[in-house]
Amino acid sequence: MNRAADEETTISGYPRQFDAREFAEGSAIGSLRGGQLVRLVNCGIVYHQMHFHGNHLWSVRCNNVDWPRTEGFVDENGYVCIQQWEDVIKVRGMESKDAIIPIKRPPDAVDPVWHARKEDWAYPMHCHSESSQTAAGGMYPGGLTSHWILKAPIEGASS
Repeated sequence: MNRAADEETTISGYPRQFDAREFAEGSAIGSLRGGQLVRLVNCGIVYHQMHFHGNHLWSVRCNNVDWPRTEGFVDENGYVCIQQWEDVIKVRGMESKDAIIPIKRPPDAVDPVWHARKEDWAYPMHCHSESSQTAAGGMYPGGLTSHWILKAPIEGASS
């Protein structure tokens, strides 16, 4: 049951070579769109800084308000709101943010390793807020963690 639940809730996909902001459907076997939408919801009052390893995320929306690609704006709290690549996504209390995680080759994967992969690559996601990481008895990582998976190639598919 745990494996089935993990498979249904984990962000995953086969790697693509195009920009995650291009949402065209891939035509190769096992291809997905350029990325997957991730909705981050903070139901508490503490700020959290969500950090995904492997790739940056493309922020697109906050509290169901679409952010523009150019000529952003400053919200009532003084934050700049524009679509952008982010290494760490800040989610304020009672806020939701939508971002696209690119299902593509990580920028630090060297050619020999990338071309030799035969297994899924799992990357962690964690919060950079110390209070969330030491919540479960003070051990790191103890709280707000997850992961995403870059699927191994399917025989016959182009990557």
